[in-house]
Amino acid sequence: IVDDDLNWFELVARQRLYQVIEAACTVFALFGNELYMRYAPKKYDVYLDAITMTVFCFFAFDIVVQHNLHRSYKCSVRFWLDLIATAMLLPSVTFIFEAIVASAPEQVVSVLVQGTAARATR
Repeated sequence: IVDDDLNWFELVARQRLYQVIEAACTVFALFGNELYMRYAPKKYDVYLDAITMTVFCFFAFDIVVQHNLHRSYKCSVRFWLDLIATAMLLPSVTFIFEAIVASAPEQVVSVLVQGTAARATR
């Protein structure tokens, strides 16, 4: 029996697996990157980059899901917080960070380098 009242995005968001993945991605975004940079050797950065990009893609997908589920989400405070938090994952990816450093003004680079100073301690 198919419930005609549920759209595809609602079906996805209600799945237990989706909720578990969302929780795991949130924990990684909050703590994983910093713990990894502190304790893992630099030679494993490619794995951190892959995980970070996967989390970024999941959060970008989640923004689309929330946008389609809740009319009030569009341009709400939560939308902007989600968008900024998702975008802030990108400077953690090595090749993106290097591209920003190569093309950004010195002041922007200074802020980014301070934010990723843990890389230098390894």
